[in-house]
Amino acid sequence: MKNTILTEEFLEPYKTKEPPFGGNGLGYLVYKRTYAREIGSEGQKEEWWQTVARCVEGAQTIGAKYTKSEAEKLFDYVFNLKCSFSGRALWQLGTEMIDQFGG
Repeated sequence: MKNTILTEEFLEPYKTKEPPFGGNGLGYLVYKRTYAREIGSEGQKEEWWQTVARCVEGAQTIGAKYTKSEAEKLFDYVFNLKCSFSGRALWQLGTEMIDQFGG
């Protein structure tokens, strides 16, 4: 999915920032197993920043109408686990499945 509201400049610092999953690594394992989608052809999975960006962009695509500032604030809140999308949204937002079902 191409970013339409979150810029590369905004996302760059998050690419190396460690999310505060906690649980002594268990939170990260659960995220990777449950919500990270495959990217690329080698079976590589998303990292947290990519999942959050996909969800923010996916919500925008189906009509959220965020301003740039709102989208960036939402991204930061979700990335830092101050709020979250529902589990279904983490799994499906920003995917072709939403387009097929007319989300």
